Amino acid sequence: MIVFTSDEATVNSLARANLEADCWAWSEALHVGPVSRTADLEAFAQERTRVYESLGWDEWVEVEADFKLRNEALSAAIRDEEEIALLFGAGIRDQMPLARLLSWLVDQSPEALERTKLALLDGLLSGESDEALAARVGNAKMPTPEQVEEYRSAWKAFTAEDPTGLELVFGGLESGPLKGALGRLLRECPSSENGLSLTEAQILDTLSLGVTSPADLFESCRETESAPFLTNWEFWAMLERMTKGSSPLMRVVVGESFLCPPKEVAWEEFHSQSLAPTEFGERVMAGEEHYGLADFQERWLGGARLAKEDLWFWDYRKGGLTQSPTIPSVL
Repeated sequence: MIVFTSDEATVNSLARANLEADCWAWSEALHVGPVSRTADLEAFAQERTRVYESLGWDEWVEVEADFKLRNEALSAAIRDEEEIALLFGAGIRDQMPLARLLSWLVDQSPEALERTKLALLDGLLSGESDEALAARVGNAKMPTPEQVEEYRSAWKAFTAEDPTGLELVFGGLESGPLKGALGRLLRECPSSENGLSLTEAQILDTLSLGVTSPADLFESCRETESAPFLTNWEFWAMLERMTKGSSPLMRVVVGESFLCPPKEVAWEEFHSQSLAPTEFGERVMAGEEHYGLADFQERWLGGARLAKEDLWFWDYRKGGLTQSPTIPSVL
């Protein structure tokens, strides 16, 4: 048996539990940067590591090598007709890699899908003991046709240029970890009311409470999430983005620009930084300005590019996407 799960910590847990299986972490930050629909495992690995490179993360070469080893393990398991077990929990970091795996199997290797079992948790894998995780693998069952179709549809919608398909998949799900993950992901679209993503609003809210250092901001914002959404480096890249442009939302209290690792390796200086909202950021939070109508910083939602000239908003009142922002009455 070969086991694919969402992170290296779970692989280590299964090893401590002496699970007799070949275990691999299928870990990808698919909610960061553009994501294509290519079925070529090697090409996809290269595309994803280019995202890491574009962010200045100097471990991208090692990440690409890890992706290739993982892909080779999957290909070998299919070739050798091994049983495949998928162990994933709640949250975007589990659910989108699971959607990619199931979608790839059903489209590229349906015979391997028939040898695939799924252990799906409503909670986090980190909340389970080593023995409990091993038992989950042992009790894994074949995914139902309905589950396979839900994840396949989610992946197709996630990699599309138009995000409305993702909204349709989200709305068609009754409950469960996939619905929760997609709902959180869609809230990274700017709010129709002020142009802020959920994470950007969390950051500005936390700043208003007096939490100002990058590390403390990360820990405080992470506590508001039911499942991890951004790692620290991903979070700090967002802080850097929020300090840039002609209408930045935040500023560094002392210094010309935000020192963002690993581009700046002066860790003491990085941790000693203090951030504060700009006057514009304060007006956005007060409902007096709209970030989407100002210098909105481009980002991606899977295959959909979100930019000022082609922007989708999340309408919290209607619970859906719109391209019509709510204009502040003071404008």
